[in-house]
Amino acid sequence: MSRLVVTVACFGLLAVTPAAAQQAASAATARQAATSTCSAAYYSALEPLRSGRGAALANLHRALRTRDSELPGKWQVSASPAGKPKAAPKPERVCVETKDLPGRGPRCIRYETKQPEVPPDVVAKLAPTADEARILKPIGDFVEAKGALPDVGNNGRHNFLLARLAQDIRLYASQPEHPNLCAGSADLIEFYTAQAAPFKRRMEEVAALAKQSKDLAAARVRTISVIEMRLYDKAVADAAKVEEQRAKLTEAHKTALAKAAETAAAAPAGATPATPPREPTLPAVPALPPKPNGPAQVQDYLVVSLEALVSEALRPLLPVETVLKIVEERVPVKLFVRARAALLDPQTPASTANSEVKDAALMALRLLEARLYGDLYVARFKELDSALFGSLADLKAAQTASCTCKE
Repeated sequence: MSRLVVTVACFGLLAVTPAAAQQAASAATARQAATSTCSAAYYSALEPLRSGRGAALANLHRALRTRDSELPGKWQVSASPAGKPKAAPKPERVCVETKDLPGRGPRCIRYETKQPEVPPDVVAKLAPTADEARILKPIGDFVEAKGALPDVGNNGRHNFLLARLAQDIRLYASQPEHPNLCAGSADLIEFYTAQAAPFKRRMEEVAALAKQSKDLAAARVRTISVIEMRLYDKAVADAAKVEEQRAKLTEAHKTALAKAAETAAAAPAGATPATPPREPTLPAVPALPPKPNGPAQVQDYLVVSLEALVSEALRPLLPVETVLKIVEERVPVKLFVRARAALLDPQTPASTANSEVKDAALMALRLLEARLYGDLYVARFKELDSALFGSLADLKAAQTASCTCKE
């Protein structure tokens, strides 16, 4: 039997001829060279993830958890469900008189109960609708967090996941170059993408939340005009009723005068003339309020700027010049800080505004504030989208283009 053919089995291992071994070694070397070339290309393609996006990933978790000191951390316009007053603040027991006791020093001998001072608030007495309450709660969490994402806060449901995922992707892209870099890369990227799926779903939820806040805010602003128009129509109808009553009284007086004249003419000579009918006291016609513009469609309000909508909501409550000064504010969040200060100012006519219009205006402002924070919420998730899903897209593109060698 030729020595060029497989001949011996030693210790259970199949022996091969030198020629076969050389062919296998050559093939392995060729495969390794090709794989090494692909891995080198893949390594080069990952450079953006080691520099620009890598830095964004490294800071992503901390950045999204960082509170913005420029944000107030609370609603400027709050809502109180109708018939459900806020809990009264707890009284405080304070010492109002002390006395030096022998060997014991000063001691309090008389206490009084002091009611703690409650800071003023701008409250819409209207209860939010079910849809409004549904968006106000999650956006309210974002407001209280001063712009930090509640989802990745200390108690956030995705806190650990984001920190670990960002770190793993960054470390994967930053590993040293080696011949087997492409091996298993497609499966690993698919795994990372699956792990990031909760953030994709949450991004979609927040985007829907922001859109709904805009729709509801626009509807509330429109409500102001609807109420004003209804009140104006009622005032016109009431004035018409008074005019009708005045006409009836005047007509009755004329009839009474004519009848008295007939009676006097038919009376015998020398008879005492009857007292003429007294002129009736006519009720005053109430003054009509200025006729409001007809309410626009909700769709029309959706394309109006936030400043214009705030101006429309404040219009029934504050003087025109005050409203103009408020909407001059270029920082949207401070727009509501200014509005709150003006609404709490006792010198403004907000306190004497029609209660129905006032509540509608305050609720509109509350929804407009929610609209603003909804937009900020979306903007924070866009940071996550760019850093996290942008990195995954770069990984996928680099792997597809570079890892083309057959192992």
